[in-house]
Amino acid sequence: MKTSIYNLDRVEKLRSSLKIDPHQIKNVYNQYFKKSETLSTISKNNSGNYTLSSFINSLNWQTLELTQAASSEQDGATKLLFKTTDNHYIEAVILRIKTGRTTLCISSQIGCAMNCQFCATGHMGFTRNLTRQEILDQVTIANQYLKPEKRHIRNIVFMGMGEPLNNPGEVYKAIETLTNPKYFNLSIQHICISTVGIIPELNTLMTNFPKIKLAISLHSAREEVRSRIVPISKTYNLKALQTTLLELTKNYETENNYIFLEYLMIDGITDTDADIDALKNWCAPLPIHLNVIKYNPAPEEKKLKPSSNKQIEYFINQLKPHIATITRRYSLGSDITAACGQLASKTKKG
Repeated sequence: MKTSIYNLDRVEKLRSSLKIDPHQIKNVYNQYFKKSETLSTISKNNSGNYTLSSFINSLNWQTLELTQAASSEQDGATKLLFKTTDNHYIEAVILRIKTGRTTLCISSQIGCAMNCQFCATGHMGFTRNLTRQEILDQVTIANQYLKPEKRHIRNIVFMGMGEPLNNPGEVYKAIETLTNPKYFNLSIQHICISTVGIIPELNTLMTNFPKIKLAISLHSAREEVRSRIVPISKTYNLKALQTTLLELTKNYETENNYIFLEYLMIDGITDTDADIDALKNWCAPLPIHLNVIKYNPAPEEKKLKPSSNKQIEYFINQLKPHIATITRRYSLGSDITAACGQLASKTKKG
C-alpha cells in the first residue's frame, strides 16, 4: 500500500531512504498544494530525476475522482461530484462570492445520521465517515479545477454532506492539515464548522481550535418544533445547547465574540410569531450573529415550503432590536441543487 501524502512521518522516512534533498520535496509540495498543479504535471516536470520520480510514485496523492462539475447559471456556484475508491459518491460546492472570496463547502461523511427533516443529505441515511484524505482531496481537486480561473480556495466551510462533529477524529486531522504551512497554509479563522450541536464534542473542538469559526444549525428555538425537524434535539435539548454556548463564549475567542446561528425559514413551521418570541428569549443571554436563510427544498421534497420574502423581512425586523446582529443569507446554487440542505447523492453508483 502506498504511503499517504498526509503521513508526514512515513513521507520523511521515504525521503531519507532515497536521500532526496528536503528542498526538492518542499518544491513538489508547493507545486501540488499551493500552485494546484496536477500530479501528472508534477510527474512530467520531474521525469528526468529518477529518484524524485520514485518518491512521487511511491505516495498516495489522491483517493477521490472528480466525475462531474455543474455550474449555476444564476450565481457563482459550482457543484463537484466525487467518486470514492469504494464506489460511493459525495458532493462539494465552490462558492464564488461577489466580494472576490472563493469558498469551498465540503463534506465530512457519506450521508448523515442526523435525519434533519429539511435536509436532503439526512434523507440519504448514513453510510460511513470520510477519511482525512477524502476530506482534503475535495480541497485539492477544487483548487485544480479553479486554476484556469486564477482562483484559489481561501475559506473552508464544513457545511456539506454529514455532521462533522460525528466524525471528529478525521475532521480534526483535516483541519490540522489545512492550517499546516507545508500543505494548504490556511488561517484557522478561515475555516468554519457547522453543527447541529453535538454537545460533548463542542468543547473538544474549541479546545483544539479556539479560533475556529463555529456555526450552530438551530432552525427553531421551540423545543417541540426543533425536536421534530432536528431530531438530535431530543438528545441535546435547547437548554443544554444554550448552556454549552454560554460556557464557550466565556472560555474561547469566537469571531467578533459572536456565536453564529443558522436559521432556516420554513413556511408555517419556523417563521411564526411564536418562533420570533422563542428566538428572542433563547438568544437573549448570548452574543448572537443570526444568519436567516430561506429554505431550499430538495426536488423530491413535497411537505415543506419556504417562507415568503415578505414573511422573512417581517421576521428579521421583529428580531433586530433583540439580537446583536442579523444577516439574511442568500444561498448560492439552488438551480443546481447545491444550496444549503440540498446536497445528496446515491451512496453507490454502477
